[in-house]
Amino acid sequence: MIKAVIFDFMGVVVSDMPGRSSNLKEKIANLYGMKVEDIWDRVWSHIYEMSIGKIDEEGFWKLLSKDLGKSVPLDWKAIWKFGETEKAVLNQQVVGLVKELKNKEIKSFVLSNT
Repeated sequence: MIKAVIFDFMGVVVSDMPGRSSNLKEKIANLYGMKVEDIWDRVWSHIYEMSIGKIDEEGFWKLLSKDLGKSVPLDWKAIWKFGETEKAVLNQQVVGLVKELKNKEIKSFVLSNT
């Protein structure tokens, strides 16, 4: 018997947050004056490290900058302010599923690693 269901926030409960991931690649590449395809694998590996708590945000920028042989951008703190939650688009299928679960007295939770 299922007693609870856990949903991830970004990409599951919220299907879109305009300006968030769609521009993230370009914003980071632009900070370094590089092309997305030239840096994204390294960016992603450090985003992953940050998402699991291995490094903090400042550590992300230090490691990425070191990997790229560049200085840490002065405005690195502004990059993460790329999407406000009021612009979030709820995934209505998930909302419907949560309502069904509630009617069946199955608890639901939202978790996120970021």
